[in-house]
Amino acid sequence: MVSFRVKVAAAPLRIQVTERLRSAITECHFKAEDRLIERELCKLLGVSRGSVRESLRQLEAEGLVRLMPNVGPVVATVTVEDARQIYEIRMVLEGLACARFAEHATDDQIARLAKSVTKMEKAHSQRKASAMFRAKTRFYDVLAIGCGNQLLAKQVVQLRARVSQFREMIFTREDRIFESLQEVLPIMKAIKDRNPEAAREAGSARIKKASEVALAMGVFEENRSAENTSEAA
Repeated sequence: MVSFRVKVAAAPLRIQVTERLRSAITECHFKAEDRLIERELCKLLGVSRGSVRESLRQLEAEGLVRLMPNVGPVVATVTVEDARQIYEIRMVLEGLACARFAEHATDDQIARLAKSVTKMEKAHSQRKASAMFRAKTRFYDVLAIGCGNQLLAKQVVQLRARVSQFREMIFTREDRIFESLQEVLPIMKAIKDRNPEAAREAGSARIKKASEVALAMGVFEENRSAENTSEAA
């Protein structure tokens, strides 16, 4: 059984709670339209209602949670138009992150990135989707940290989170697992060559392909009904 309880650590409690809830949503422990009931979250996380409320407000700002009239906070859905806009921005930002990584990453960070690709290759050869998800997440975590721009890294992580809850549906296509790995390899080569422009092009191309596949598979909502739209603050 997955444990979400927050442990005593150096990071502020608010950050820990927000990270736990964000992971619970992006890893599909909470699915689109699930209600996020404060008292249940307090018990699950072992924290106060104030901490939960603060974190829910942060996740609402990130687009992962929305407030429904007479219902309260729920896990946000993503419409087709939402997805188009998210992928359009990701193509630019992740291309930039790859270029900056190629320029600024340390040799150790490049080695860690290469290690995550090796794990992806192993997961692919064994047809283990869950291991592929973990290795790919690690790849982008290392990429974000090593790009040398904290604001860029934050935006990349948040935008990925918006669509990450749909990864499992997208990866049900076995050929997509193979394609995904093949799209990462040119990024890794460009980074090893310390070629920022090639890294940018490969990073943007990967997101463009991911967008085409996801939109073609119809995993996103066509529309969001008016009654389910958050009220303006």
